[in-house]
Amino acid sequence: MRNLVIFGDTQFSERLCKYISFEKKDKVVAFTQEKKFITRKEILDIPVIPFEDLRSVLRDDFSLIIGIGYTQMNSLREKIYHLCKKNDYKVASYISSTAIVYTADENIGEGTLAFPGALIGPDCKLGVCNIIASGSVLSHDVRCGDFNFISANVVFGGFARIDNYCFIGLNVTIRDAIRVADRTMVGSAANVLKSIEEPERVVVGNPARCLENKNSMNTKI
Repeated sequence: MRNLVIFGDTQFSERLCKYISFEKKDKVVAFTQEKKFITRKEILDIPVIPFEDLRSVLRDDFSLIIGIGYTQMNSLREKIYHLCKKNDYKVASYISSTAIVYTADENIGEGTLAFPGALIGPDCKLGVCNIIASGSVLSHDVRCGDFNFISANVVFGGFARIDNYCFIGLNVTIRDAIRVADRTMVGSAANVLKSIEEPERVVVGNPARCLENKNSMNTKI
């Protein structure tokens, strides 16, 4: 059983804690946040410890798990990841006991969160700090870069490729062998039949199309 400290104090962080606690494979011993951003002392009766004080407060061995969602098109999660690495902390992954994983452990980057019912098929490769929500399917040979957020019930066809910092909305389908460029925002229920080659696009509809004069970095999710 690992001792885990969740970085983050949002509703997303709380849900992550509830999944981990329910499955009883690991123990959440604390939440953490940078001292200047802390607004409460406890979450779910678990203490919130300033990031700057973790080593002095927690004596037992622990790993950090990053409970940050898609804020700033996943850029905040990247910032926190590098902060943890800079301070020589171990960054843990959470792979739900009900996720179905058919790829090798070394194909899944550190900091990955795979929620209940997610399927990661044969020969899929994921970079660091990807979030795969419940019911999503990476069928086979999918390539997933770093710091992506894949919402619930998304389906990737075989050999699909998603680059970095993307947000894929609920119930999206991405056809086999499609590429999705950096920082693409794909709206709920879109059916992506053609590659998105330019970064920072906003994509909606069935069949999916890029919205003119829309940039993902200044579009609210």
